[in-house]
Amino acid sequence: MRFATQSATFVHQRFCGCCRDMIEISKEEVFRTLSDGQTHRKQFSSHSGVQKGKASPTFSVPFDNGLVGHFLEGTGRPLKYNPSYNQHYCFLRSQADIDDVEAWEKRQGTRVFVRNCLSSTVALDYNFEDNLNGKKTLVGEHEELAKHHQDANSIAYLAEKAAETINSISYLSSADYLCAIPAMAEKQFDLPAKLSVAISQLVGKYDITPHFQVKNKRKSLKDCSLDEKWDAWEEASVVLSDFDLSGRSVILIDDKYQSGITVQFFGRVLQAYGCNSAHGLCMVKTLRDTDNVPVVE
Repeated sequence: MRFATQSATFVHQRFCGCCRDMIEISKEEVFRTLSDGQTHRKQFSSHSGVQKGKASPTFSVPFDNGLVGHFLEGTGRPLKYNPSYNQHYCFLRSQADIDDVEAWEKRQGTRVFVRNCLSSTVALDYNFEDNLNGKKTLVGEHEELAKHHQDANSIAYLAEKAAETINSISYLSSADYLCAIPAMAEKQFDLPAKLSVAISQLVGKYDITPHFQVKNKRKSLKDCSLDEKWDAWEEASVVLSDFDLSGRSVILIDDKYQSGITVQFFGRVLQAYGCNSAHGLCMVKTLRDTDNVPVVE
C-alpha cells in the first residue's frame, strides 16, 4: 500500500471467540471475514433478536462490532458470549425485560448493523425492500435521487437521518471527525462528500475530507473483482496532507455499502495515519453483498 507521509501500525479491537483479539485491518483479514460463512448484518426491524419460544426467553446478536456496548448503554443489560453458537446473549427474566429490549430494538429503526474489520459499521437501511419486487425502501429512494439526480431534499433527508444515528449511538457521537470516501478529482458530483459536509454541520464534527487526496488516476471499478477492487484503490494511492490523526476516531461516510471493500480499504488508510478507530456510516446497505463476483455470506 502506498502512503506518501507516515506509515504507522495500528490495530482495533474486535470480538473473536470468547475474548477480544487485537487485529489489524489488512486485505487478507478483510477477505477472510467476507468468506468466513458467519452472519455479516443485523437489522432488528426485520429480524428481532428476542427469542420467546423457550422456557427462558433470550435476546442475542450474532456479532459485536459495537453492538454489545450499544445494547448495554440502551438497556443496562450486559451480553455474554456463547462460543457454541457464536452469539452474544442475555436471558430475559420477565415480560418487562422483553418489553424493554423490544423498545430498544424499535429505537434502532431500520438501521443495518454490519460486521466487518472496521470498529463498527451501520447503514440507515437496505436499498430494496426485498430481492423480488424491486421496490426501494424510503432511504433507498432518497439515496437514488440524491446520487443520480442531485436532489437537494434527498441529500438533506439522508444527512438528517445520518446525524440522528450519530447522535444516538455513543461510539459514533464520541468520534472526533467525519470523512467522506475520497472521490477521483475529475468527478463533478460526489454524494459522499456532499453528505459529509451536511452531516458535519448537523453534528458539529470537523470534516477532514479535504485533507485527503487520490494521487493517481484510479481505473474503473465496474468490472473489477473484489480482489481487483482493493488493488485498484491501492494503486490510486490515497494520501493525507497537513493533518494529524494520531489517537483520533473517524466516521467514514459513504452512500452505499455492498461488499464493504472500499470502506474497509479506507479504514486501513486511516489506520496507517495513526487513527485510533474507524467507523463506517453508509446511507444504504445492498441486500446482496456481491460486487461482480460471488461472496459467501
